[in-house]
Amino acid sequence: MNKKTDLDQPDAIFRTVTPTSVTGYLYPFILVHEPYMKESPYNDNVSNPLLNCNWVGVAGQVFDIFEQPLEGVYIRLSGSIDGIEIKQQTMQSGDANLLGEAGFEFFIADKPYTSQYALWLQIVDEYGEPLSAKAHFNTSVHCTQNLIQIDFIKVK
Repeated sequence: MNKKTDLDQPDAIFRTVTPTSVTGYLYPFILVHEPYMKESPYNDNVSNPLLNCNWVGVAGQVFDIFEQPLEGVYIRLSGSIDGIEIKQQTMQSGDANLLGEAGFEFFIADKPYTSQYALWLQIVDEYGEPLSAKAHFNTSVHCTQNLIQIDFIKVK
């Protein structure tokens, strides 16, 4: 019986706490950091703060191997939230400048929901073939955590 390893899991993010014998990367793009939640810049309705809670999304940037913004890279979003399947969406880096020059942004829902690893982003080529592992992420019901930031960098 063979023991399953991270190499048998193509959706695994290849960051390990302990050293491994694997050198290099399976995919040409990896995460710059773990996905994290923050308040959306759209939350600027000072006169009625309750209106600030009408959006949840995921956004980020893509960088080249020199840590410069890399436009034209395809990013795919899929998964489910609150039992509702999110129709698979694809956009290119540079299509949204919320977070920077090679930014992307996906609208997920019209209010925040709590979910755990039910949604994911992935860098893909123009044919939909993966160029990164799936980056699964959480969402929160809190209005001050209604934007999830995920940034990718090219490593090869």
